[in-house]
Amino acid sequence: MKLKQLILSSIAVGALAFTFGTAQPAQAAIGMENPGPAMNLEKPASVTTAHHINVDGKVVEPINGQQNVIYVDGQPLVALRQVSEALGYKVAWDEPTKTALVDMNIATLAIQPDSAEVVRHGKLKIINLDTSESFLPAARKVDGTIFVKPQVFKLLLNDVKITKDEIFIAPQRAQLASTTNTEVTHKNELNTFLPPSQNDVKKKEDPKATEKPLIKIKKSLAKDTVTTDDQAQSTDKSEYQRANGLDR
Repeated sequence: MKLKQLILSSIAVGALAFTFGTAQPAQAAIGMENPGPAMNLEKPASVTTAHHINVDGKVVEPINGQQNVIYVDGQPLVALRQVSEALGYKVAWDEPTKTALVDMNIATLAIQPDSAEVVRHGKLKIINLDTSESFLPAARKVDGTIFVKPQVFKLLLNDVKITKDEIFIAPQRAQLASTTNTEVTHKNELNTFLPPSQNDVKKKEDPKATEKPLIKIKKSLAKDTVTTDDQAQSTDKSEYQRANGLDR
């Protein structure tokens, strides 16, 4: 069972590491030492909005003068396709359902304009990645471009930070290869995707299964008594003496 657990964990970690593709080197995903991406980059002249977008240490500049940040209720929304492609994801538009699909190797995000709900569909059989979450302000479609709240990209295992003038989005860099023990909490919360260890299952079924009793429970004809090991020996001797008339 331990071998099976190790294999499942390794497959999951490998799949997640492969997911980042060109956006994040594989050695970063599996825990080798790599410097984090630069933050607080200088805003280029092409950006006229209050915030500029920093994807993994590089500024994502507007295309053809069309700004990639808009504001709804004072909160910034970012251009879905441009940021997704900068992260290495594929984006498609499903016309029948009016849904934008952001595809990574292990999951797909489904986003509809004017809907607060973002749905994630997983592709792996051994790990259920399906989930949905609401984000306000809801996605907006402006002049053919869909804008979403930056936190949407957290559903694809990215770090998101917003300062007064920068929107930072980058793949999470956790040391996945440091351990295959699912009892250890990973920074990127991958332990929530992995199956529980065999020991966790036993404890859940029977919390006392792995515990050794500290005392012995000895039954006599008169009543149940709780004794330690030394007391149990003394009690056995007394009962023997009484049974053979030695204590009279």
